Amino acid sequence: MNLPWLSWLLLVLAYAAYGNFLHTVKADPLDWGFNLAMAILVAGLAAFFWSLCRQVIVLGFRSDWGYFLLALLVAFLAITVVSQFRLFAYWLMLLAVALLARVDMMVARFKDIVIFFCLVLLSVAGLAISWLPHLLTATSHVPVE
Repeated sequence: MNLPWLSWLLLVLAYAAYGNFLHTVKADPLDWGFNLAMAILVAGLAAFFWSLCRQVIVLGFRSDWGYFLLALLVAFLAITVVSQFRLFAYWLMLLAVALLARVDMMVARFKDIVIFFCLVLLSVAGLAISWLPHLLTATSHVPVE
């Protein structure tokens, strides 16, 4: 079985970059908890509910209500892009790399539960790696007596 190392590495690096962004904006612990929950939610959507999400999107194009809700979503995303471009770009990158890892794991014939746990583990590992430079610089300034 070929393991999707490249997409796994990209997933870890993407979450490490996002964690570094959270450090630069001085996110509080509640923000970190929200983003950890978001990582688990993205992993769950990618692993278990992607076909359902795809069906809902396709079904939305078949009705007037679907077009209306799609127009509202596009308007909301446009406002988000304009007002919070950097955050939107990071979230889009995280979603894209999670879907890439999911597709690579599907090609490697992983089961959905294994895909979910791999995505969660790698996402949390990326967020944890983002703490390393901050922890190392914080401990290097402690005076030694």
